[in-house]
Amino acid sequence: MAISNTSLTLAGPHLIILNNVDFQVGRIYSSSLNTLEFGNTSTSTGATDSGYVDGPVSKTGNQAFEFPVGKNGRFRPIEISAPPLATDQFTAEYISEDPNQYYDVTRHDPSIDHVSRCEYWNLRTAGPCLFIVELTAVTVPGDLVG
Repeated sequence: MAISNTSLTLAGPHLIILNNVDFQVGRIYSSSLNTLEFGNTSTSTGATDSGYVDGPVSKTGNQAFEFPVGKNGRFRPIEISAPPLATDQFTAEYISEDPNQYYDVTRHDPSIDHVSRCEYWNLRTAGPCLFIVELTAVTVPGDLVG
């Protein structure tokens, strides 16, 4: 499926992708009630600042995956390594606001070098599983807490 429009707002309970979504131009707007879901072997390609999902994206499966998320004209993907089970489920969303209203950013684990004060990602799993997370963001001067 190719996305080549200005925007698409999901109106049904779920849009399930079984193959590939090619983000050429345009955004898909999702919500917790109307999610974009990717199956085990489905993929997304071409996401940029011009095309991504604004809202939560779900993924089920044991394949590595880059969630094509962003907000306010900024593509900010979050990527996971391949989890162990084909039934593992994840939901990711990029939030373009200060996380300090929900979490005291000065009280982070000492192994974390810095915490952004202008953005964060919400990544949820449906159960325990092992995986690695990679974030992509642009650092804005003065937005970090050490």
